[in-house]
Amino acid sequence: MQARRWALAILGIVLVSVSLSGAQGEVTEAPLPSVEARLQESYPRWMKEVQEIATAHTHAFAPPLTEYLLQSTAIKEATALGAPALPYLVERAQQEQGAKADFCQLAIGAIMRYRGSWARAGLADWWGNGRQRAAHGYAALLAKWEGALKSREGREVVLWTKQAVYRADLDGVYTHEVAFTPAGEAYKGMEKLGIAVLPYLVDRMRAGHYEFLDIADGLTDSQAQLPDAGSPPKVRAQAFLAWWEQNKQDWIIPWPDEPAAEAPAAATQPAVP
Repeated sequence: MQARRWALAILGIVLVSVSLSGAQGEVTEAPLPSVEARLQESYPRWMKEVQEIATAHTHAFAPPLTEYLLQSTAIKEATALGAPALPYLVERAQQEQGAKADFCQLAIGAIMRYRGSWARAGLADWWGNGRQRAAHGYAALLAKWEGALKSREGREVVLWTKQAVYRADLDGVYTHEVAFTPAGEAYKGMEKLGIAVLPYLVDRMRAGHYEFLDIADGLTDSQAQLPDAGSPPKVRAQAFLAWWEQNKQDWIIPWPDEPAAEAPAAATQPAVP
């Protein structure tokens, strides 16, 4: 009996030792810092770089300061933070002066992939009404696109890619520039909306329409790594949608006029405002 007790005691010690060693061997990954925390840590360093750039390029024959700012490490880091950084940068853009304000506006544009410009005085209006403006912009452009394809010209000229206009009555590529056709103007207009248009394009893909897939892929820097262009459009769209579900938090803009959402219901049935 005594020997049995000793054996049980030894077994208990062994089990405790194994349990402790297993616990010590577990590796718990620390959670990544939030975008806000990363911004607060990075912003002073960005401003230091901006100030150094501004000081070094003040001579009369220097190129515009924006060219240097757009090439800066600070812009690249700010852009990498994605859409969640926008509220912070908008606030800072309204508080800063000179080159620092310029940097914030450039960073906002870089994140948005926005192909336009706004005066500093208009930044607050752009941000405050951004969701509604994006919804109306998309609806108007989609109506223009669909109207063009229903027209006589639309039956002859069909746009499928960003690079070329295909003629329905020819096998080859027609020589028109994309912007010279009504459908092409609508297509380019959607690109100019920047990442604000992404939720609407995703919604359209889910409904089985894939003509704007290349816009969505371009705005997201081709991170989805789609199958090649020769693959069926549905297959390519499914690949993009799968990627979107895993990464949409980096691309959906947290507009202040409505909680972040993929696509307001008003935009699912577009109409020209």
